[in-house]
Amino acid sequence: MIKLTSVSRNFGERTILEGVDLCVAAGEVVAVLGASGAGKSTLLRIIGGLDRQYLGCAQVDGRDLSTLSESQLAGLRAEHIGMVFQRFHLLDHLNAAENIELPGLFGGPDSRRAEALLDAVGLSGRGADYPTNLSGGECQRLAIARALRNEPAVLLADEPTGNLDEVSGAAVIERLRNLAKEKGAASLWVTHEARVAEAADRVLRLHNGRLETL
Repeated sequence: MIKLTSVSRNFGERTILEGVDLCVAAGEVVAVLGASGAGKSTLLRIIGGLDRQYLGCAQVDGRDLSTLSESQLAGLRAEHIGMVFQRFHLLDHLNAAENIELPGLFGGPDSRRAEALLDAVGLSGRGADYPTNLSGGECQRLAIARALRNEPAVLLADEPTGNLDEVSGAAVIERLRNLAKEKGAASLWVTHEARVAEAADRVLRLHNGRLETL
């Protein structure tokens, strides 16, 4: 589902990724560890079609991302890729339920689906609340619920438990892992937390622009 071949990314004279090769199969959970600034978020942005300034080949679901137009990339993200951003990227003018429904625009809204996802991440009854009225941890859980809305074939998560306490974090990890196993989603989580890595099938480290097996 995810395949990178010799992917490199430079920012000016600084090399962030250098000849990265990576395969993540359907139903597999891979965690990538690395220090702050190592390029973990850049890796996710390339796979999600948000960063196109790379060298090499990046494929998702058999499609070469470099050959897709911006509208085709947007459609791929909406229908097949779930993304959990470290900074949430919620829309403050939409309530919690409406934020969850955003990825459903391609398939039609489903309020019952939104309610079920809110329940799944511990936000039962909070559908009418706006992001500005939620704590950082609650916003993170809402962002995860939104990413799961379309039962994506590929799930990308950037520090998915970074703002959650131990109990909430464990529940989120279980929910993300269950999606991968039950729905066959290829999952790539970038994190610095051991508790997240322990739930993965395979753990890699991003160091000096390269992926290393741990």
